Order: sequence, then C-alpha cells, then structure tokens
Amino acid sequence: MKYDKQLWQAFKQGDRGAYEQIYRQNIRLLYEYAYRFVVDKQFINDCLQDVFVDIWEKRERLSDTDNIKFYLIKALRNRLLRSLENSRKLTNAEDSFENLPFQLVASFETVLIEEQQQEALLRQLQNTLNQLSERQKEAIYLRFYQNMSYEEIASLLGMEQQSVYNLIFRALESLRKKMNVTTLIILIFTYFRF
Repeated sequence: MKYDKQLWQAFKQGDRGAYEQIYRQNIRLLYEYAYRFVVDKQFINDCLQDVFVDIWEKRERLSDTDNIKFYLIKALRNRLLRSLENSRKLTNAEDSFENLPFQLVASFETVLIEEQQQEALLRQLQNTLNQLSERQKEAIYLRFYQNMSYEEIASLLGMEQQSVYNLIFRALESLRKKMNVTTLIILIFTYFRF
C-alpha cells in the first residue's frame, strides 16, 4: 500500500511513467470487472478511456489514495453507471445499478475439463452461482477475487459494512448448502476466473 501511495503521488505530480504504470497494472482487472456488467467491448473501452482521461486531466485535484486498484474500480463503476444512464435513459441511479446483471461465469480459456464428473461439478457450481443475487455475486468477486476489505466493498457498493458481512455470509451459506465445501473451494479457485 505504501508503494501505491508513492506511485499515486508521482502520478498526481504529472509523472507520465507513473500514469502508464498505473494503467498497465490495472487495465486488465478493470476490463474484467466492467465485463461482468456489460458485454459490449466498445462500450467498456470507451468507459475505461474516459476514466483514464479524467484522472489524467484532474490529477492535481484528485484525493490521495494508498489503494489505487480500489480507487480505479470505484471510478470505473461510477463511469459505467453514468454511461448506462445516458445510453438507456435510466431514471433512478440506485435502482439501475442495483439491478444490473453481474456475471460470474466459467472462464473457457482456463477450463479444459475432459472427465464427465468434473464437467458435472462445474455445471453444478455455475447453476449454484447463478442462483445468487447480483449484489452477492459482485460482493463475492470483490472480496475473494480482488481481495478488497469489507470496508472497501461497503464504500464501493454504498452499503453499511455490516450489510456487506451479511450479504457475503448469506451468499457463502447458500453455496455451502448446495455444494460440498471442499469441492466448491477447489472448483472456484482452480477453474473459475472472475
């Protein structure tokens, strides 16, 4: 985190190398995060470009951070919402983002399962994940795949921290009831990319 703070400060002072490094280190995870909401690649690319242009142009006025990934995900999430509101003419921002589908799907690039038993387990996991609410999917993604703290997730989702604990607990409890815990853990961390 200390490194993030120093990198962010250099970027805010106009260091193009720091800006490029921030971009290179975060662009893939930001793209993958956006792709969970919208599958339109051009739309995602436009939003990402807007985020990075905005932070460069406003760098001197940006707040300090020691967690660049969190800062950028929050900026991207806000940009996605604004862009979707404009393109769809959505009226209630809170409801519109609340109901956007957040996709947790198997990564076909990394999943090469040949045995029928493994395929059946993956189908079972996907079906179980699909039964979670959109908020639960997003919270699980942020907590376990982006390693965000409960406090960061609460801030990002505009929720109380206790509500995030409850949301993730209910999601994990639901998954646990439907699948063997050991199998679930192995499948998620071995075969799925969120």
